[in-house]
Amino acid sequence: MTSWNPPSMDCAAERPLFEAAAEATHALGSVHFWPAFFKLLRVRLAFENALVTWYYPRQAPTVVLEFDWVASAAESQVTRYVEGMYRLDPFFQAFENGLGPGLHWLSDVAPDCFRQTDYYANYFRDAVGQDEVQLVCASHGGLLSVSLGAGQHYAASEARSLHPLQPWLLAILSRHADAGTDTAAAKGLAAPSLALPFRDALARFGVGALSPREAEVARLTLQGHSLQSIAQHLGIASETVKSHRRHVYAKLDVRSPSELFALFTAGLGPAPALPMAE
Repeated sequence: MTSWNPPSMDCAAERPLFEAAAEATHALGSVHFWPAFFKLLRVRLAFENALVTWYYPRQAPTVVLEFDWVASAAESQVTRYVEGMYRLDPFFQAFENGLGPGLHWLSDVAPDCFRQTDYYANYFRDAVGQDEVQLVCASHGGLLSVSLGAGQHYAASEARSLHPLQPWLLAILSRHADAGTDTAAAKGLAAPSLALPFRDALARFGVGALSPREAEVARLTLQGHSLQSIAQHLGIASETVKSHRRHVYAKLDVRSPSELFALFTAGLGPAPALPMAE
């Protein structure tokens, strides 16, 4: 009879992971959870900053906490984010379009020309870095997101090492979220308030000057889609996209994507409350 030998495992090499997981598990539902959870994630991913945020339908994001692993003199960008920059966040757009729980990389959600946008140059690069991954779970009618940013692109090996842990990490995160600790004591720099959807915000700064199709072209341009990507999204020819974009620039009195971005951000701020459905 042939004996069965279990697959070998280098337990010594995995010891930091197991110890960090135990620490995070013991801290569930307490104020000590997030430092322990970040320590666990750092075993496999060399992130430099983290932002924990609640996303609820038709509401501005609520920041639970901001954390920088690498000491930096850079000014926090959280206030700019919750006061309006979130509307250009690829992840926020993805959540609005139905992105659910899971481990999501920036490359999964960002448009093809995202790193050529003014949003990337004037906000994302300072606030997040070069790359981002988000671990997202559903709880209390919303999404709890852990954003992990880095000043360099994540290596493919880091993605491969983190992916098998996804069910485990989500289970720990969901258990903490269900405890309600951060729901009750969220210290967002802006209180949760009904927020203008992106398209309404666009119409707001355009003062109703844009047609629905032109607003779509402007929205996709701001997000970082190329002409070809916009054409594919809208099912029209690239030349038609060019025509719509010329009309957008003419109606809004701008001459480039940079000026369009400046005009959009100039109109950002705490969004006026929308009427509640009866």
